[in-house]
Amino acid sequence: INAMINWLHKRSETYLNAFEFKPIKKIDRGDDDLRRSIFDENEIWRIREALEKYVTDAKRNLDTEGNLSKFVTGSYLLISMITGMRRGEQLQLQWKHVGFKTKAVKGGSEDDAFNMVKIHIPAEITKVRKTRHLYVHDNQYFQTLQDVLKRRFISENGNANGFAETLVFSQNGKSAITFRAISYHLDKIIEIANIKDVEKRDLVPYSFRHSVVVN
Repeated sequence: INAMINWLHKRSETYLNAFEFKPIKKIDRGDDDLRRSIFDENEIWRIREALEKYVTDAKRNLDTEGNLSKFVTGSYLLISMITGMRRGEQLQLQWKHVGFKTKAVKGGSEDDAFNMVKIHIPAEITKVRKTRHLYVHDNQYFQTLQDVLKRRFISENGNANGFAETLVFSQNGKSAITFRAISYHLDKIIEIANIKDVEKRDLVPYSFRHSVVVN
């Protein structure tokens, strides 16, 4: 389009010589074609801090319009940061795939123990069709998300039967949060955390995967 406008401008057919278009983000296909689009260590910490506050604020009143989406999607992003899981894996993960345990520190006291999460990723939801397991220090992200969603599930169904089969990153347990929601809330967080040069760097949700590897 700009080539045509420039051609017309040279022939005095228009006063415009070009249009200014906002750069288009790369499409986040959730794969390795964006491996260079990563956050640096300082940015990771700023984003994590912003996300933790974002999720906590939403949790205070989940019945306010938009807050449940904010809470679940913010939790998705936090967990993406600490696990480096692929989008398809996260969005198909069920609570039966997540286990909790307390890890004691050798020679330490009970107060030194920390929470661990074991994530079983079945072959059918992985890109390479191979089962794998992840062990991560939770920071209460999984636990808080489970507590909130389980309470809502019980209030709607009368008991916890069937909760294990529900999706981890879902507002209703049946349908996963959308990529549109993930992108929307990440853009909000990037703005809050004052991350620079976003458009030039093609930063997308999948950038967390390789940022985890780097950091």
